[in-house]
Amino acid sequence: MILESDYYKHWSENVKLKVSTKRQFSRTLQKFENFLIEQGMSAPLDFNKFYYDPSDSSYESIDSEIVDLFIEKLKLEGKSKRVLYDSIVALKNFFNFLEQYELINCNPLHAYTNPFYEYKLSHRALSITECKSLLKASYLLDPFNKQLYLLVLVLLTCGLRANELIQLKRKHINIDSKTITVIEGKKTSAETVHMTEAVSELFRYYFSSPIWLEWDEKGNDNVFFHNKKKLNYNFLTKVLNIIATKANLGKRISPHQLRHSMATLMFNAGIDITIISRQLRHKRLETTLLYVIPNIEMGEILDEYTNNHKQLFYR
Repeated sequence: MILESDYYKHWSENVKLKVSTKRQFSRTLQKFENFLIEQGMSAPLDFNKFYYDPSDSSYESIDSEIVDLFIEKLKLEGKSKRVLYDSIVALKNFFNFLEQYELINCNPLHAYTNPFYEYKLSHRALSITECKSLLKASYLLDPFNKQLYLLVLVLLTCGLRANELIQLKRKHINIDSKTITVIEGKKTSAETVHMTEAVSELFRYYFSSPIWLEWDEKGNDNVFFHNKKKLNYNFLTKVLNIIATKANLGKRISPHQLRHSMATLMFNAGIDITIISRQLRHKRLETTLLYVIPNIEMGEILDEYTNNHKQLFYR
């Protein structure tokens, strides 16, 4: 994907590096390619259209978050600080070159910090106190229809991706069996996630509310909407930060942070990592581990877990 792309061809033919350094950097790019494939990416690769939002058919460029996940994966694999440092150097060289030759619109490593001595895992999950504040604020902003409260609660307990939430339809929700069938989103095949009793009952309330009945009578099936229009990613992000401001969190949040938060809250509650992985619908357990590492103590727990369940990791 990367090594067969025009990006790599231009870089390989024109970058001013020693042969040995170029070979070393190419190995890092191969690892990065493997990681992107694990994340569901496929050729042809377009860094200017890296993320796709089906709600409005828009694209976004590659950003530093995917690099963060790649470095976290290397860290989880036990790579040394030197390897982590060299990996960032290689990626910086590659993307700086692409930016210099105007082959990409946005350089994900333009201001990326490379720690010389220690790499600290970035943890994106909200604390349980912040989650409670977010839920309280969403209720206060919409106490009658409870649409905002339901939206936040679904993100925090069902683990839906942003696009999956945006494309969620009434027919995909089974209140009686407490399940959601995820069809639209990052994955191509239908998958099922489970709801708590509270979420199920809240859906029952919501689907009998005047705002939903009016929306439904007009032939609309999307669960979440705003100003009589289907929800899109821009408004979803906007409304979450309106709620975050109301909750006095003092920071911006993204829909994906709530997915991370769900994983961490479940893990801290003692739920088995394989169950969390199933709810997140990760194909690889290693991906789930990237979501649930907030501190050194949890890292020690994961070490013990992986030692006791090696068959899950080394097939």
